[in-house]
Amino acid sequence: MRREYTLGGIALFSTIVGLGYPQGALNPSFLTGKVDSPVTTGSSSTTKLITGNAVATHYGYVQVEIQVIGEEITGIQMLQAPDGRDQQWTDASVPILIAEALESQSADIGIVSGATSTSEGFIDSLSSAISQI
Repeated sequence: MRREYTLGGIALFSTIVGLGYPQGALNPSFLTGKVDSPVTTGSSSTTKLITGNAVATHYGYVQVEIQVIGEEITGIQMLQAPDGRDQQWTDASVPILIAEALESQSADIGIVSGATSTSEGFIDSLSSAISQI
């Protein structure tokens, strides 16, 4: 499956690859703001924040925190992301990764072309957070 996204006039592609990652999902802080503090909204609806592993990539660390209600991933915060000379690719890829993860409710998402290291780090960190649900 291949999806095309355009951001700032740059065509980005997300291709689903069979990497066998477990299910999960995400959403970055520079897009969505801080995830709300855990609250209880009912007897069985507790919001939990779960932090994934910090994953070393070629360009820096990637780490996510997911917000979960029950077993549904309701938000994702990017705690660490690569920066520096490839910042434009990080900025462009993270919203795509988060959108796909929230839609699929899993870490079985595509790699964003041009941001392979960030994508793989995101998927690994997300997978580790999901495994704690």
